[in-house]
Amino acid sequence: MLLMRRAQAEQAVAAEADRLRQIEARIAQLDAGGAPLDDVVLRAEPARRLLAVRERLPSFAAARGVLAELIAALPAGLGEAALGELVGIAHSPEFEPDDLDVELGFYLRAEVAAPMQLPSGRVVSPSLLPAVAKMATCVRLGPPEQAHAVTARIGEFAERHGYCLAGPAREVFLKRPQLDRMAESVVEMQFPLAPAAT
Repeated sequence: MLLMRRAQAEQAVAAEADRLRQIEARIAQLDAGGAPLDDVVLRAEPARRLLAVRERLPSFAAARGVLAELIAALPAGLGEAALGELVGIAHSPEFEPDDLDVELGFYLRAEVAAPMQLPSGRVVSPSLLPAVAKMATCVRLGPPEQAHAVTARIGEFAERHGYCLAGPAREVFLKRPQLDRMAESVVEMQFPLAPAAT
């Protein structure tokens, strides 16, 4: 029992240390101020077919568990040719690393008509993401815990050019991630924009 309690305490300490690193990174980014915005690109994004599961998750570690299941099950069940990029959609109105409302799945290259059940019992369902007339995009390298820096750049770009954020943000993995090496992830972050109210 003591060994089990020690292991639980070590996990809790590691989780809090990770949360502290995230907070410190946010503070450092805010203190640095004025990052260059020339890497933010504004473009139209077409409608996309998506096969995904939406859940509220308690952490990035839990999200990685869902991603691992998707990466293992969907290519095996549908074939690689049917799947496009791996995608995460953040539905939370504010970023909270311990309460994630996310949709995780793949863009589709082939028609998938019906929901599919994963080995865990999760159900992935096909849907259509609407076209977006103005999508602010920026590529980041590294794990999702570092996404706040790019989010801040896109927010500053939007404000400077008279836009406001207008819908769920997307993270599109340009290269399928190796979950044990998330620091090497290449992700295009996408935020729909609309003209700011004057």
